[in-house]
Amino acid sequence: MAKAFTYIPQRSFDAFVGDLESLDDVMAALAVDPLEAEDAYRLFGVKGIPHSLKDFADRGRGAYTQALETVAQWTMVQKDAAVALQVMLTYDLRIGTWCAAQVARESLELVSSRGPAPRIAVETAERWVLGQATAKECLAAARACFSLRTELMNAAGTGNASIDAAAAASLAAAYVASHPASEERYSNRERRGTGSTARAAATIMPYLSGALPSSAYWEEQRSSELRRLRQVVAAACLSYPVLP
Repeated sequence: MAKAFTYIPQRSFDAFVGDLESLDDVMAALAVDPLEAEDAYRLFGVKGIPHSLKDFADRGRGAYTQALETVAQWTMVQKDAAVALQVMLTYDLRIGTWCAAQVARESLELVSSRGPAPRIAVETAERWVLGQATAKECLAAARACFSLRTELMNAAGTGNASIDAAAAASLAAAYVASHPASEERYSNRERRGTGSTARAAATIMPYLSGALPSSAYWEEQRSSELRRLRQVVAAACLSYPVLP
């Protein structure tokens, strides 16, 4: 089997994975018959091999479980959680939103509560993943978080680490709840952005450490957090609650 991937034969990996940052390449390698990998790539390429989560689900529970484990393993070989989530959201919006929500959940545990908006935003996004909330509801929850973040930033002035951290957590939650809107026909202005949950969450520990924002030490801590958050994303893949 290929290094770092439990279920991908080396032959399939060599045929399909030209760029390890490409989740599509990796999932196509998982999907293809290793005895036919070279010919399949030559004839169909990555796009011609069905490799969505739905495609794996159609093969049965075992194939679907292997797919989720492979996404988790892929996450751990990425540069950081921000890169992993950005690619994952393109591959499958729902699992990407679920994983981003778990990053935001952890960030909320690190800061003092400044109101219910961030928690509601994360929970609404999770309900959307399960088909229990609409993109419109997610957008409303995201806007409440953006508003809270603005209030906190205005109140903080400069140098208030706890408020800066709470504002970052609120921003992370807002981004999570913005993701579902990309599935609908909302304009960028209506969505107010679907930025990086991981990058927002990764600033919390640097703020709480008292490091000067944008200093070398602050940036070092932020980078370390982005790498650590890969573990949160990978674990979220394995807890993804949508069953085939």
